[in-house]
Amino acid sequence: MRKRWRTWALTALFVLPAASRLSAAPSPAPSRQAEIREQAKGLLAARLKADVGLTDAQVGEVLPRLEAIEESRRESQRARRRLLSALRRDLERGAPDTSLQARLDELERNERDQDHRTREAISRIDGTLSVPQRVRLRFLLARFRGELTRVAIREGRRGDR
Repeated sequence: MRKRWRTWALTALFVLPAASRLSAAPSPAPSRQAEIREQAKGLLAARLKADVGLTDAQVGEVLPRLEAIEESRRESQRARRRLLSALRRDLERGAPDTSLQARLDELERNERDQDHRTREAISRIDGTLSVPQRVRLRFLLARFRGELTRVAIREGRRGDR
């Protein structure tokens, strides 16, 4: 009986979703990445309530701000990759020191700006939370980002995309 249940569970988890995706007619469904983001958003909202103890009203205020932080972080990471690529290319081509320093300054400015935007956004979020909620939120965000990174790795992508 136990073996049959395990077989059914594995089938339900892996085979049925894959089969339904294969048999479904092509539709204007969102990309896999957008789908994962929506799932992560729902999971984060539930965890904000369960783990941090936020009310529905607080989740309504905090969740969009957290999404804005993450979108800003993704944009900053894309810019960082472009800057590093340009810096590597300039270094390999033997660009003058002034050019290399200008690129390096731009990279450092990007990192400082992102840190500043994140601190400001977290400060605005903190204004709506109690001290214990603030602490639990920090722990949740650290765990949640790690979980998303592991999922992204399993999906075959880097976590910062």
